[in-house]
Amino acid sequence: MIRRSRFIGSAKRVQTSQEARAFIAERSSLHSKANHNCWGYKVTQGAQNNTVEVFSSDDGEPSGTAGKPIIGAIEKAKITNTTIVVSRYFGGHKLGIRGLIDAYSQAAHLAIESSGHYAYCLFEEIDITCGYSEWPRLQYEFEKHNIAVKQSAICFTDKVSLKIMVASDSLVGFVNVLKTYQANHLEIEYRLTHNNLYRPIKKLAK
Repeated sequence: MIRRSRFIGSAKRVQTSQEARAFIAERSSLHSKANHNCWGYKVTQGAQNNTVEVFSSDDGEPSGTAGKPIIGAIEKAKITNTTIVVSRYFGGHKLGIRGLIDAYSQAAHLAIESSGHYAYCLFEEIDITCGYSEWPRLQYEFEKHNIAVKQSAICFTDKVSLKIMVASDSLVGFVNVLKTYQANHLEIEYRLTHNNLYRPIKKLAK
């Protein structure tokens, strides 16, 4: 009886290439006895999704038979900020170029399916300080722009200060409101902290 190769795929959501590399190192260490730990990741950053990093590795497999199919699975699923590692334990039965491509592609696809699909949105942090007279106006704008504000993030002293996370597609409109307040000499100050974070906004059907 010929023992076949085993392909074990794992997928993880990441926000940076550093997180992607850390996950790759973690899975490669876990499967240190595997013949190959092949991987691929795609990371998208920036308010306009204008920074994209796509990297992959065949880890000793014939060129283009492992890393490229893994990236292909990510692209086919139309997702980003994802890392996939596929570990192969060789079983003595050679698959050939086409067989390897199909095997790595399928393992990557199964890893994505098992991890679940979520739609993510980039949120940007803003520091805001305002007077008590302006606070009701801001609360109205929060509701209008669908901005959730935790009460624990609000500090009431001589003024009202808080940190909020605004979805990238609402950022320009909301900042324009703040600029209008300032142009009308209302007591409000704001600062974009450039602290960005991807957050899941809904689960997608498979």
